[in-house]
Amino acid sequence: MPVSVSGVEDKQTHVITAKKITVPESSSLAHLSGQGLEDRAPALSNDGTGWHGTAYADGYELTVTPKTKITLPQGTTDPNAWKQNLWIAYKAERQPDGGLLATQLSFIVDENVTDQQDYRNSKDFKIELPDYDKQQPGKVHFFVQNYRILPDRKLQDAINAFGQKLVPAWQRALSDSDPAKIHFRFFILEKPKNLDKTISNDAGTVLIPSQIIAKLQNGAQLASLLSADIAAALEKDTYRSRAHKHAQTAIDLATLPTLGLVGGGLVADPVVNGAFSAEYWTPLMEHEIRVGLRYTVAAGYDPREAPIALQRISERHPGSKTDKPLPTLAYYADAELGFDHMTTDFASLRKGETEYEQLRNMTLAADPKLSNKEKNRLSD
Repeated sequence: MPVSVSGVEDKQTHVITAKKITVPESSSLAHLSGQGLEDRAPALSNDGTGWHGTAYADGYELTVTPKTKITLPQGTTDPNAWKQNLWIAYKAERQPDGGLLATQLSFIVDENVTDQQDYRNSKDFKIELPDYDKQQPGKVHFFVQNYRILPDRKLQDAINAFGQKLVPAWQRALSDSDPAKIHFRFFILEKPKNLDKTISNDAGTVLIPSQIIAKLQNGAQLASLLSADIAAALEKDTYRSRAHKHAQTAIDLATLPTLGLVGGGLVADPVVNGAFSAEYWTPLMEHEIRVGLRYTVAAGYDPREAPIALQRISERHPGSKTDKPLPTLAYYADAELGFDHMTTDFASLRKGETEYEQLRNMTLAADPKLSNKEKNRLSD
């Protein structure tokens, strides 16, 4: 039975003195269902009794047995015949060893690739690139907000090269003319007043506030954040959630008398918004983190840094001693590592401290709006 333990570790013996032990409600963990992009070919074989092996979707490794009910697209007889536009709808049961045994798998061809391309193109941020020679910042126009792109060519080239490494190899290998191709690009912003996390869209444009770079400690932490943004684009979350977003807009409009300005944005009645977030937005963000952890591992970075990254960006003074519990998403990432990365070879993965130090130093030098405290903060 899985349990969640909060406590203090003895650095010499590595023994944890538990302060709190929580047993999650078992039914919520035993039965899983959902749908996700199949971004890795299944490893299946048929010995005459049926299919055996593993399928990969939605950030999960799904064990397949002859008892698994498999539905294939018309004209397809082999579930190993992987294509970039295949989705898997699944039902699975959590096993005593933590693995997921698939009871049903439906392989579904995405017929809306061209429409998705049109949607991406129409919904991209309006970007004005910096004039690097004149040291003039670029601009990002997003809804009612405007952000500034730091005019340091070396820095922007470095963050873009870092981000591209996290994009799955199959996506990078697509030709530029393929409608499924997403042209990812990554920018570091001058420190904004009202943005404390990375933001992205289905077009693959990812914006990173400079203070995020200052708060993190290594490349693995940054990789975990950007991988979630990449997952959101590849899983077409905004495109697929349009009906839900319209529902939230209706909620906001219906609660206009209770609206207030928080962080530069409109926020409706917390009871209404909280219920909607718990039902839809929180699971969506958890899904992006879960899939992103797979991209982090595939790029060679240690995914165990993900909860630390999510905690550090939520704190005003990261690294200071605190007894605060992990933020909700950091707690989820920590639990996900325990459930679905039990077979990961962490010893072969890296944190990337040295490469990150160079990126961090370039960011601190490029942005005059970062405070002296942010610039002088010890990374450890």
